[in-house]
Amino acid sequence: GNLAIGYQASPNIDSSTGSQSTFIGYQSGNIATSSLNTTAVGYRTLASLITDPAFGGGYENSALGNASMYNTTRGYSNSAFGNYSLYNNTTGYENSAFGDRALLSNTTGFRGSAFGKSALANGGNSSSSVAFGYSAGAGSGGHTKQGGTYIGTESGASASNNSDFNTFVGYRTGYSVTTGSNNIAIGANIELP
Repeated sequence: GNLAIGYQASPNIDSSTGSQSTFIGYQSGNIATSSLNTTAVGYRTLASLITDPAFGGGYENSALGNASMYNTTRGYSNSAFGNYSLYNNTTGYENSAFGDRALLSNTTGFRGSAFGKSALANGGNSSSSVAFGYSAGAGSGGHTKQGGTYIGTESGASASNNSDFNTFVGYRTGYSVTTGSNNIAIGANIELP
């Protein structure tokens, strides 16, 4: 069965094609017609969800927080906890976002893990990156970096396109690196030449 609580919370779910899903909050799962193993709690969480067996996706998502995963249509196996976490995600999959605005701008990126306010916030199509800390790996608007590891407050905070496979560990480490790739920096305020 499914559970819906709140004004316009999953009003179109067809119980014959959707099961084991929970939508709680104003317009939570608002346009979803089917869903599988999905939990959405909060104002407009997963409001754009589309689950269509013919196209795949849109299942096994967990969203908690104001507008968390708001634009997700066919993304699957995502976990987002925090206001606006994974907000712009559309078809991205297997992402974990924990913190206010974590993975905010991700649209199609996959297998990203962001823990902390604004961690990996500005990557539109970033994949397989890990960030722990406030604005860790936040980057500039719409970047597509991949495979980065950012641990510490604002580590790799300016990373942009072509800043792939960097490892920055420490407070503001690699803060001003925008396009360098395959770098390793460990320690507080470490910058690369």
